[in-house]
Amino acid sequence: MSRVSTGLRLTYVLVVLLWANVLKSTESYGDTPCSAYCDNGEQVLFCQGKYEKFDCCGPCTEPTCAVPEPKPNCEKGCVAGCFCEEGYIRNAHGVCVKISEC
Repeated sequence: MSRVSTGLRLTYVLVVLLWANVLKSTESYGDTPCSAYCDNGEQVLFCQGKYEKFDCCGPCTEPTCAVPEPKPNCEKGCVAGCFCEEGYIRNAHGVCVKISEC
């Protein structure tokens, strides 16, 4: 057996083992193998909306066009989730828009 074929077999075995580990990670977290978590155990999400960002400790009541300065109403002081980026606010359709567009 030549060194080249031995090297290729070893590479193949390593790739298979790596892929098996990735699949196992995916099963154990129920998501992607790259799952990340906040200090409080909440899973970090990839926000789908434009001008949204994930925050491990965001406001309990997010500002909206209808209520731009809501009063906090939770015991923890914050919640994990997707929130509008700075300078943006949620409109009546739940979309983050510039404050001037309300």
